[in-house]
Amino acid sequence: MDNELKDDIFYFCTLIEYISRKTKNHRKDVINYFEEEYIKC
Repeated sequence: MDNELKDDIFYFCTLIEYISRKTKNHRKDVINYFEEEYIKC
């Protein structure tokens, strides 16, 4: 795994954490909101 991919994964996880805190939801609820095709690049 190269550094760019690690950065992308870290950004995505941080974004999920931020959204879950702002909306006062669990992380799994935020993940379930998105469709799988939008998460995959």
